[in-house]
Amino acid sequence: MTDLLYSTEAIDNNDLMLLKDLALGFLQNTAYCAKFQDLLLCITLCQGAANHYAVCHGYAKRYFDSTKIGIKDFDIWYFFRKEEGRIFNPRWIGGQDLGYTKFGKNPDDVGFTGRRIDFIGRSIAYEKMNVEDSIKHWLQSAGGVSPKYLSQKAVVGLYPDEVFNFLGRDCPFIWVV
Repeated sequence: MTDLLYSTEAIDNNDLMLLKDLALGFLQNTAYCAKFQDLLLCITLCQGAANHYAVCHGYAKRYFDSTKIGIKDFDIWYFFRKEEGRIFNPRWIGGQDLGYTKFGKNPDDVGFTGRRIDFIGRSIAYEKMNVEDSIKHWLQSAGGVSPKYLSQKAVVGLYPDEVFNFLGRDCPFIWVV
């Protein structure tokens, strides 16, 4: 395991399943997040790690950025159905250490043995749309900086199974806006 700012190790489907399991466990075992389990629409891998996955597997060559190849950390996003009186706090961020893996460690992440995982959540509109369309609609039309930044890179579906095993192809659904 090496200490590099960006790991260039490819993310495979086993890695995605591990991230999905960690995200589900974090959701269930974190008091704040657990209150929103019944509103969960989707769990996704976003930003640099999602981009790295998409590029390495040939899904999104247009996102290739030669100045930032690889994985600095893993950004896991929870998307919840927006319900009156139950809105996930957009400022909430959780974290976890991935531990020793092939991805090594970011030397800037003091106190971690492996790559950092950031957990972030948003409540989004979900009316008369499927999960994929709801996420895409939020990425394209929601206000604020988060949708703007997330839509600049790939978004990889981790959960539920419909977005992970997209069309039975054993590859995740990837939103490319």
